[in-house]
Amino acid sequence: MVLLKKAPVLLGLLILASLPMPAQEAGAERFRLIGAERAQSLNRKLRSAAAEGYHVIAAGRGPSVSGKGRVVLLMEKNETAEQRREYAVLTSSGKLDDAPTAAGINALAAKGYRLSPEHILPERLDDLWVTESTYEDQVLLILERPPGPDDSAYAYDSFSYETAASFTRELSSSLAKGYEPMGIVNSARRLRIVLEKRPGRDGPASGDPGERAGRYRILLTPKRLAMKHALKRAAKKGYRVVDMADPSIYAPPMLLLQKRDDPPETYRYKLIVKPGKKIRKSKLERKLNKRARKGFHVTPGAITRSAVVLQRPPGPLTHPEYRALSSTTAPGISATMEAALSEGFRLVTIFVTAGETTVLLEKPGPAL
Repeated sequence: MVLLKKAPVLLGLLILASLPMPAQEAGAERFRLIGAERAQSLNRKLRSAAAEGYHVIAAGRGPSVSGKGRVVLLMEKNETAEQRREYAVLTSSGKLDDAPTAAGINALAAKGYRLSPEHILPERLDDLWVTESTYEDQVLLILERPPGPDDSAYAYDSFSYETAASFTRELSSSLAKGYEPMGIVNSARRLRIVLEKRPGRDGPASGDPGERAGRYRILLTPKRLAMKHALKRAAKKGYRVVDMADPSIYAPPMLLLQKRDDPPETYRYKLIVKPGKKIRKSKLERKLNKRARKGFHVTPGAITRSAVVLQRPPGPLTHPEYRALSSTTAPGISATMEAALSEGFRLVTIFVTAGETTVLLEKPGPAL
């Protein structure tokens, strides 16, 4: 473990060292859940699981039984030793675009590590000795280095949302440098837009950066009903949901939208908001399957412990089926997941509550 203390903003950088792959154990579980209340503990468990041949397929955050913040990872065993990944866990008590934090992220990115939106977790873990005001600002990042000799150097940046006009200006400037928006995260009661630059891209992609930036917008409002109406109006104009961030208070989520369609061939959306409520898997299944019978699917990247955005594309509709599995149900999460996958289900996400992790699966259905 390497611990960086040079700047107060970057509190810890925990990197998984390259370890020899142990022999695969006969009868080893295909899926495994690991969780921790401390970044150091999470790093140790992740390192151990990765050395045994597991890789991360989902991440979630929520309260532990003691009420402290907790991060849980769902991992799947690699089929071969050549598929082994390496991981880095980065904790920050500052903005993602502060110099020390950005340097830590991009130093890993230069070595081939990559960041995905679902692995940016605004969670407070228990091993950061900082003031309460700074404590609110913690973000935990999990970066992954894919298997194989890949020296592709990605780069990452971010900026905070202030106003609609400043958002468009900042995004246009980032697009001109070759960055693309990859997601949003609510850190320290401030919404931040995370950007990624892929290898070999030193300038903008095709199209005018200003015009392309104008096709993105942030949707946020303190009222649940107002959010539903605003999302409905935006969808009619051809906007789609790209990503969603949890609110920091009892309010609807924040959405990143992109205009992709021309009316009338537009998506329809439904927003289910239950901020702060414990997830009950039977109720979750019932709500999702009720709307699935009308052709609505869970929107990729738009499901958190506070809200779910469902989408219905234009054209022929299908009827998916949803199933929620609990980590507390016998014979265990690995056996129940394998049984569900054999029936045609696929992973959507995980939810973390005190003493329980819920795994949400989706099965493609017939045409309506």
